Amino acid sequence: MLISITSQTPAIFVSLLFGAWTDKNGRRPALILPVIGLIVHCVIQLFVMYFNLTLYILVLSTFISGCCGSFPLALQTSFAYISDVTTQENRIFRVGEWLDYGTKHLKIK
Repeated sequence: MLISITSQTPAIFVSLLFGAWTDKNGRRPALILPVIGLIVHCVIQLFVMYFNLTLYILVLSTFISGCCGSFPLALQTSFAYISDVTTQENRIFRVGEWLDYGTKHLKIK
């Protein structure tokens, strides 16, 4: 529960700030930032496992990932990008296509 709180609480605030910012400055930085946070998170996890470090460092890594926006920022920015590049008529189809693609690839077999 601690890891979820330290990840999602800053991610919500970052996504709220970047949502309005991307309308003016473009979507690309907001799409790249969560990826950078995830890379840092994974590298810290590797160090924790390899060097047998304390598990509280994992809380730090999730906090860093959350400060980079994590999944909420990626989701918000991808929906904003879809609304930018589609017309009013086919927007719901493209959003549904995106959601269908995500659910097909996230199934546990």
